[in-house]
Amino acid sequence: MHKNYKFIYLSKYLFESATLPSVLSKIMARKSAASISEMIRNIRHTLAVTRHVNRTPKVHVGTDINGNRYFKQAGSDVIGVKERRWIDSANADSSFVPRVPVEWDSWLRGRRIDPPTEQEAAAVAQRLEIGRRMAEREAERTSEAGFTDPTKKVPFPRYGDMKVNSFGRHESE
Repeated sequence: MHKNYKFIYLSKYLFESATLPSVLSKIMARKSAASISEMIRNIRHTLAVTRHVNRTPKVHVGTDINGNRYFKQAGSDVIGVKERRWIDSANADSSFVPRVPVEWDSWLRGRRIDPPTEQEAAAVAQRLEIGRRMAEREAERTSEAGFTDPTKKVPFPRYGDMKVNSFGRHESE
């Protein structure tokens, strides 16, 4: 309903020498009829969506290396229902949050249209294995060279540990 519609409707009846309570009752009757029809329309839409969700088959699209199963359910442009995608965890515990590989996460979030293939999953697993081996080699190389652990905290020097040079700057001893 347009904002000024109520004012125009009200002024039309006021100028025709109608009483204010009768004008307000006519406005409220018109408004309640509109809200009832809107409510009925919303209920019909909800029933259509529920019917669609209950009748549309759920399709298993794949399984990841962790044993999680992925499903989808087709949407409908006619009633405005988007395609649904979800995961069934391999763990039976409902409080457990499953570890989802990157390629499956992008499919679940709608960043990719098609679910990942077995070849893509194998390639990602191979890249992860290469990265793990490289990290192990780097750790061995730094320990052999005598480097300290970069995560180890080094204490901040205190003024008692430092001396002032001829330029007035502090230096470590």
